[in-house]
Amino acid sequence: MPEPFPPGKELCKDLKIQPDETISPTSRLKSLPGQPSIPLDSDKVLSFLHDEFSTPTLDQMSDHLWLLATSKYSHISPLHQQIVRGRQIIVSEDPEMHLVWIHNRVFIKPLPEYLLSHGFWSYYFKHSADATENETRVKLHNSALGYLRTWLFLVKHPSDYRIAINAHLIPETVDFGDLLALLSALQSINNEQVSLRYRYGELRLSRLNFWIRIWLHKPHFRKIAWQYSDYFSMYYAPLLFLFGVLSVTLSAMSLGTSAEEAWTGLRVTAARFSVVTLCLVCVIILYIFVDFLFISGREVVYAFRHRFTRRRKAEKKDTGV
Repeated sequence: MPEPFPPGKELCKDLKIQPDETISPTSRLKSLPGQPSIPLDSDKVLSFLHDEFSTPTLDQMSDHLWLLATSKYSHISPLHQQIVRGRQIIVSEDPEMHLVWIHNRVFIKPLPEYLLSHGFWSYYFKHSADATENETRVKLHNSALGYLRTWLFLVKHPSDYRIAINAHLIPETVDFGDLLALLSALQSINNEQVSLRYRYGELRLSRLNFWIRIWLHKPHFRKIAWQYSDYFSMYYAPLLFLFGVLSVTLSAMSLGTSAEEAWTGLRVTAARFSVVTLCLVCVIILYIFVDFLFISGREVVYAFRHRFTRRRKAEKKDTGV
């Protein structure tokens, strides 16, 4: 498993590796860099990395993610652009919430110090003679590598660096120029080297919560409402709209049916007005329905077109055309 960057570009130099691929006793650390509670024991570290970077649910949904997200791993806005879009950066240690956004919030997992160590990548992701353990290492390596590659797009400018420092997303000891030098080495990473989730960029939480009910038959991907008031408030707007439409419709129908008891002129006017009102309500409902179909249909067409283009490029590459 290749290291993502050469030794000369590492930003965490505390973890030293001997030529015989053992941790140097002269290493200044007794634990994983940036994680004093995790000893350098390989098995414990691998278990820790599984919790830190595995995204089993998103990997399971990967065959369908193209329907709800752009099929580009580079579809990631830099940190300053997240602010421009009115999104508040929320620190989340949940690996499956990294680069997931909803409304005015985007969730980002901080960049751990140990991922900036060349020795970390060369020692903990080395090939193992045990087939099961080696498969585990490969999966963890691909997940961690995909996560690390996202920072190539999150930090591009000095403003992104300052936002990351202020939000405690990267270690404070990291220099901007050194970080860009390390991230530039990640440009050669391709999709075959990363986990299925990181073949996509940002994901919308509202869509994940909707589609996971269909694909995996789960109630939600992540809860977005923790109080009864927050949960039921999601129904206020559509219910008020529905009640308003029904109220106008029933009032118009009532006016039309009772108009025959009034004067002839008023009866004709009321009857015509009730018909016009009913037609207007039908037009509004039809417009909203067509608008919804147009928006959702456009997204599905774009997803199919992008998928078809990628498939054609892959076929041309395989045939050497």
